[in-house]
Amino acid sequence: MIYERIKYGVAKKWEFIYYDDYNNDGVRYPLREGKSYTIVYDHSKDEIYVDSKQNLLIRMKNITMYTKYKNIIGNFRREKYLKPIGVYSQPTGAYMVDRYFAKYLLEKHGTSFEISSKDFSVNSNFYIKVALKWMLTGVKEVVLKKNLLEIERASKSIPELKSILDPLEFYREEQEELTPQEITKKRLEKLLHNTHSYSTRQEAINISNALGLSGAHQMSDGTWMPGSSHRAYTNAMQQNTVTTPAGDIPTRNITGRSGY
Repeated sequence: MIYERIKYGVAKKWEFIYYDDYNNDGVRYPLREGKSYTIVYDHSKDEIYVDSKQNLLIRMKNITMYTKYKNIIGNFRREKYLKPIGVYSQPTGAYMVDRYFAKYLLEKHGTSFEISSKDFSVNSNFYIKVALKWMLTGVKEVVLKKNLLEIERASKSIPELKSILDPLEFYREEQEELTPQEITKKRLEKLLHNTHSYSTRQEAINISNALGLSGAHQMSDGTWMPGSSHRAYTNAMQQNTVTTPAGDIPTRNITGRSGY
């Protein structure tokens, strides 16, 4: 249902009775005089009345454009309240997903929240709902642009989505398909990307073997470095590649230029 407007008021004596009490038990239990109520107008000019706790009301006095009393009884139904989804519902394993948001109409400062696809399909009178096509993977700039456009479109229905949604939320960089050997090589590159200066000789020898060198040498400050001499180590680092048990690795991948 699409609403034209919402109004607020303060009840007069016996102006409203509670729908559930009357419908279930035949009891006319009034909304107390001085209590606030909300009116929602739809495009059919019907009026829906609720109290501050969103309990449905029947208007008994001062009827304006409201339908007659016996028609009210036939048209009202219990409202379905939507629940926010939690962290457990974060989308994974897809290129693009549908996301759904709702805003409760009967709160002056109501907040928007994400809901499930099941709740999105529920015919609920008291919410504005909107769906977004959310991109998760791909070129970062493309993902950013696509999701910003979706936020802009959805914010025409729920304006605050502009401030609460991060266009890169759930973004995942595309992962390369690597062979086991390539994975080992990548791990070795990360292991080798450091100062290659160690407190023990054995640590230096381990890295020396990974670099295709032999032995270790001690520096003037007492630390140990891979290679039988510092010249052997620097010569290896000055080559375009070093030979390791995992294969040849470009030296730029184990220096400050690698990005590790």
